[in-house]
Amino acid sequence: MVEGYAFLIAYKEVNSNKGSMTFLMFIRESDDPTSIGVLLEDGIAVIGVFLALLGMALSHYFHTQIPDAIASILIGVLLGFLAVIMAYTNGRLLINRSLALTHEDEIRKFILALDTVDTITVLKTEILAPDQVKLSLEIDFNTSLIEEKISDDSVSNIIRKSVKGVGQAINEMEKQIQNRFPNIKYIDLEIN
Repeated sequence: MVEGYAFLIAYKEVNSNKGSMTFLMFIRESDDPTSIGVLLEDGIAVIGVFLALLGMALSHYFHTQIPDAIASILIGVLLGFLAVIMAYTNGRLLINRSLALTHEDEIRKFILALDTVDTITVLKTEILAPDQVKLSLEIDFNTSLIEEKISDDSVSNIIRKSVKGVGQAINEMEKQIQNRFPNIKYIDLEIN
């Protein structure tokens, strides 16, 4: 009964997190192996309890231990299935998995729409943990914005304003990216 209640709680949690994805797609795409693991473990525990009960009842009814042994083997197979699924979901996070291409395209379009960016040479994402993504970028700045600020000035002022202007543009760009995509926690930025 306790396992059934825990399964229902886990099911509700996964169902609210998966959105419009199917359950299998959620297992393949999710970057939260904990909720998947809890759901599968509780589901297998519930099935295991029923299999054990059925195996014991059949063993008692037929006066043989074969149904109980078969139920035990089936429970072991289910636990093996769980181990394979958990290895798959956790393994994806250990091998520097990136965001789905649709998410990367959305990030690319957002960054290209920023005034400070001319082009993106490289854009890479890496899932670090649930709701934590690292974004690595190589961009070409829109130099005309900085040129406006430094025209008609001495060389030392031009250098100071250039460095300060680039720094401010980078800080503002990082803020805009993280406000639009809150799961991006780390940004590595190179300017070409």
